[in-house]
Amino acid sequence: MPVAGIGRYGSTDGDGPAGFDTNDRSIDHHLHAGLANVYFQDGDHAFRGMVHGKNPAIVPGHGAQAAPMKHFQDVAIEESVHAWAQKTAFIDSEGPQNVLRFARMRDVALAAPADQDFGAQAAGFLQEECFGAVAGGLPSRNHPGGASAHHDYIPHVPALWGRRGRFNSVGIDPALFEENERTQPNQTGRREVAFGPFTTEAGVEFPQVTIAYETWGEFRGDNAVLVCHALSGDSHAVGWWERMVGPGRAIDTDRYFVVCPNVLGGCQGSTGPSSLAPNGVPYGSRFGRLTVGDMVRAQIPMAEALGVAKWLLIAGGSMGGMIALEWAVRFPGRVQALFLTATCLAHNALQIGFNEAARQAIRRDAKWRGGDYPLDDPPRDGLAVARMLGHISFLSAEAFDAKFGRRRQPDRPDQFQVESYLNYQGDKFTRRFDPNSLLVLTDAIDRFDRSTLEHLHARVCTVGFTSDWLYPLAQSEAIAKAVRAAGGYAEHHAIDLPYGHDAFLLDGRFQAEILEEFLDDLP
Repeated sequence: MPVAGIGRYGSTDGDGPAGFDTNDRSIDHHLHAGLANVYFQDGDHAFRGMVHGKNPAIVPGHGAQAAPMKHFQDVAIEESVHAWAQKTAFIDSEGPQNVLRFARMRDVALAAPADQDFGAQAAGFLQEECFGAVAGGLPSRNHPGGASAHHDYIPHVPALWGRRGRFNSVGIDPALFEENERTQPNQTGRREVAFGPFTTEAGVEFPQVTIAYETWGEFRGDNAVLVCHALSGDSHAVGWWERMVGPGRAIDTDRYFVVCPNVLGGCQGSTGPSSLAPNGVPYGSRFGRLTVGDMVRAQIPMAEALGVAKWLLIAGGSMGGMIALEWAVRFPGRVQALFLTATCLAHNALQIGFNEAARQAIRRDAKWRGGDYPLDDPPRDGLAVARMLGHISFLSAEAFDAKFGRRRQPDRPDQFQVESYLNYQGDKFTRRFDPNSLLVLTDAIDRFDRSTLEHLHARVCTVGFTSDWLYPLAQSEAIAKAVRAAGGYAEHHAIDLPYGHDAFLLDGRFQAEILEEFLDDLP
């Protein structure tokens, strides 16, 4: 099948390639077989593109010569695609009447001759050259089946948002290195629901369990959204996920009734190891092992107390994504859609290894005392080291290099800046988190395994980040594949930002647009 290069060209500033009239918006070409969006960012501009499967066309200006066509199997394609990837943006993808959104397109116009098949070799070049794009189909409103429904045209066309770039072009987000400040617990607006008895899957019976939660917005019967926090989060979603949750955000608290609970096993209002047992002593080692399923079951009484019979959407990242997925598998009739970002079906060995190292740091602290430590004298040193390990895994090497490099502290030339930073973050974390909660929650997510999704009926949107080495992009894509394999609807998106795992907490631009379109398309 031939591939369309450019269907219709327009420019915001009239600065286009030679041979093109950038002010001519009268040309309309039929665009077919929309397969995958490619998003990338350059400075203050964001451009969107779509590769199409038929009717190749390149639009010359009035009386000008069209740019030369190149055969995809020809060696020249590598140079052409490389230049395209650096200099251009393709067309906006919603249908044949679109106006193209180009800010600049300088040196290259890329197209295929009508008699040239778009083969695997060309697809490989595109994937390799378009900023390290990865496989994954993205549905559009015109083609809800996405790439999987049109694989005869272009197999594995990348769906890439953002732009791979050094920090000198993307910029360091100051919030990236303010993890404790971003996730600082906030009790304002916190509510509680108590119920019992409750028995965990490990057989531990609690006479009463409390779940702390917060809500925003007005419940109208069909607009409830559940937000699930990650390992060290709490119920204050408008704080730790402020770029995604709030008035006018993707999870719009003026439009939706948004609920966020602190998980069972946590330490921010919900029952956890630091909670007092009926005998007035913290549960400590008696709390026992939890599962992600236990966390979900403990949220059912909260939903019932709020009158929510079905969630329009459950959204979560990292551990929160696992909780969201478990909700939809255990209670398929209660969940319409899922937004899962930077998460997985099951932890791999590296993820388990990081968590075990963190657990051992706590357990080998003499003050752990087998888990039954006084609340005013916890194993702080072990918890601080555990958090340092976690924090290293949450960020990318590129982020650390850009922020710290090998620079030393001005007042302590014998200390690297990154050493000072990790010590500060580790120590500050101990003031807001319980060591036993970290043990219980990391154990639960390590044992989580949802490799099969036969009972899931919800529509699913997954997101992953190219720089996330803790929850690599392939894990998010694997969720979408598992949903499709079970006969469900899933779309997968890749976002190329250089922040690492914490990108899911910081990105309020690309995730937001993905989620907004996903919500708008819900039946």
